[in-house]
Amino acid sequence: MYLPPSMLEDVWKGNLIEVESIVGEPLRVGRANGVAMPTLSVLYHLLKGVQWRTKEKKGLIEIPAQGSDVADS
Repeated sequence: MYLPPSMLEDVWKGNLIEVESIVGEPLRVGRANGVAMPTLSVLYHLLKGVQWRTKEKKGLIEIPAQGSDVADS
């Protein structure tokens, strides 16, 4: 029997993920205490990208097209 992590289920369903509480906060606490957390840092930034994509799909934000200059808008 396989039970996927709740964050993965949220991604599959197109829901926002709890990236800040599950990954971001432990990362900030570790860094504040001088702990190097390179793997968690990479995971955090990847998940932030997933979160941005989900927000864009839901119409919550608009991400400029690659190569477009926001200043020209």
